[in-house]
Amino acid sequence: MINFDDLGKKLGETVDNVSAMAGKSIEIQKLRNQVRNLERGNALDIQSLGRMVYQGFLDGVKLEDKPGEICEGIKSREEGIEELLNKIALLKGVRTCPKCGKTASKEMVYCPYCGTELPPLPEEDLEEAEVGEEVTEEPTVAEEVAEEVVEEAAQAATEEALEETEEWAN
Repeated sequence: MINFDDLGKKLGETVDNVSAMAGKSIEIQKLRNQVRNLERGNALDIQSLGRMVYQGFLDGVKLEDKPGEICEGIKSREEGIEELLNKIALLKGVRTCPKCGKTASKEMVYCPYCGTELPPLPEEDLEEAEVGEEVTEEPTVAEEVAEEVVEEAAQAATEEALEETEEWAN
């Protein structure tokens, strides 16, 4: 005879397990999207950095401090990427080897691929992990610096035009 109470309980547990797995998958995808956004920001800054340095070379503008600001933005996003990747690994129940970059289960002490000792798991509990935070789409440092360079070039051109007008008027 079929016990419908036990069957209902089993179905309920199965639904809960599937829901939990789907929730983790969604959180992992959100984190991966945030990583991609940060990587895109870095790619844009690196491209703008090269363009800006070259344009500065052509225009004779001093750019000593501005590339440093862009590099700070890139470094900050790389740190954010590493933090997000660690959260993904935590959600998946794996750790990433610092030497070879491959993943190993959280129970392993040494990397099964290269033998490197794996770092300890973070103290924070999975429930306490700040998952799902959105990365704000602020302008990159390169965009801000490029705007400054354009303004400086426009100001220099205006001053040059005024000087030429004064010379012509005299």
